[in-house]
Order: sequence, then C-alpha cells, then structure tokens
Amino acid sequence: MSVSIRLLDKNHKREKFECGESRIDNWFLLNSWKEQKQGRSRVYCLADNETNFVIGFYNLTFIAWDYDNANNVVGTKSESKGSPLPSVYLPRIGVRTECARQGYGGDLIRDALKKSVEISRIASIRTLSLHAINEEKAQWYTKFGFQRIPPNEDFGMALPLSVVPVS
Repeated sequence: MSVSIRLLDKNHKREKFECGESRIDNWFLLNSWKEQKQGRSRVYCLADNETNFVIGFYNLTFIAWDYDNANNVVGTKSESKGSPLPSVYLPRIGVRTECARQGYGGDLIRDALKKSVEISRIASIRTLSLHAINEEKAQWYTKFGFQRIPPNEDFGMALPLSVVPVS
C-alpha cells in the first residue's frame, strides 16, 4: 500500500473513522471539512494513494501563548513581559485504531513539524504547540522533543522549531 499525506479534500474516505477518542473522531467526521472551508484550520490526511482511505490525520492552526509561561520552552528572555508568543498549534491528531502502532502517528507528527518549520520561515513563528489528551499521550509527544508549558495541569506542550532538524 502506497500512502501519502495530503490536504483534506472531498475525495478522502473519512467514513467510520475511529481513533479511540470520540471527541477527535467526531470532530474529524463532522467538522474538519467545514473548518477547513472556513479557513479556521488546515487538515492533513495520511491516506492510501489508490483508494483515498484515510489512515490518520492532523490539523494545524495558530495560537498565542502567554509568554511568561512559554518562556521556559522557547529559552529566551528577550521578550517583554506579558507579550503573547505566537505558535503553530496542533489541536488534533488521530490514527485509525486498526492502523495504530505502525508508525503512522510519528509520520503525521514529522509532517506537522516540517510544515511548521516552513511556516516559521515566513511568519516568524517559534514553536509548534499542542495539548495532550492525557499523561500517556504527553509522554508520547516527549519522544519528539515536546516539553510541557507550565502550568502543565492541562498537558500544554510545545517544541521550539529552532531545534527541529531541517530536511
């Protein structure tokens, strides 16, 4: 099976997508196309090139973190106190349960990182950030270099794009 990651389009087969997290499944099935059409988010699908069967997806948008909290991740003191820190934001990522633990989640994260680095070169964005759903997922994200943004009760995490290897 040949797969690639492409921007969501009407040909992608999203029916019966289940990743094990109902709020992610529901958003993908019910809202992903609408939010992309409205310009609120960009959705990227990992899909079979022949059938367009969606194996997994992620979406990107932007967020501004409170700089005082994100400073520990970014590692610079040059910002003025209280200024927002713009970031590429990864609100959702999911892989079909029957395709889990085959490396597709890592493929999606690496693609999100690549796109975030491209964005950072144009718009001076310094991090890719997300909110992990739970502690297990937070631990998984640390494998890719994400760090918690204090206060971390809500599993807020970020990765400085300056440390992402350019390929």
